Amino acid sequence: MAYGAIEAFFNDILRGSDETRVIPLNPGKLHDAGLKQGVRLFTNDWAVRTRALLRDRPGRRSRWVVYSGTQRINAYLADMKMLRDLLNHGQDPRSVSNKSGALWPLADGRNSMRLMGAEGFIQACCDLASQTVLAYGGRDVDLPSWPEPKRSGLAAEPRPGLKLLP
Repeated sequence: MAYGAIEAFFNDILRGSDETRVIPLNPGKLHDAGLKQGVRLFTNDWAVRTRALLRDRPGRRSRWVVYSGTQRINAYLADMKMLRDLLNHGQDPRSVSNKSGALWPLADGRNSMRLMGAEGFIQACCDLASQTVLAYGGRDVDLPSWPEPKRSGLAAEPRPGLKLLP
């Protein structure tokens, strides 16, 4: 559901009123569409925060990670699109690729999205929307205050900062 909302967000601001073709949530295509409007979107300065299992840390809990630069964001969004497409077509979502490393590897070699990963994708969507507002000339005060659940324990660890966001 979050995937469709962020894709619609970019289509609402980037498509002309006479265009019917949907622009996919692809950093390269969105960057090109932004350039047609004189706006630099999805530059290497952009980044998103999400939750992922870090293989170099002990435990099996999702931690905040940052995907920065067009290649890493593209890999992350491609995994999320593939997951959305699999779910949309009634296929096994555990067959999703994990090129970004954001999904949880299963013992049988397949991958899984956990609840914290879904929350992380919503955070990533908020980061993309906020960076878009700034790219269009908005100011920090123009950014919405995104609601967050109450957290405790490891889940309460602070989100990492991003270069373009306060």
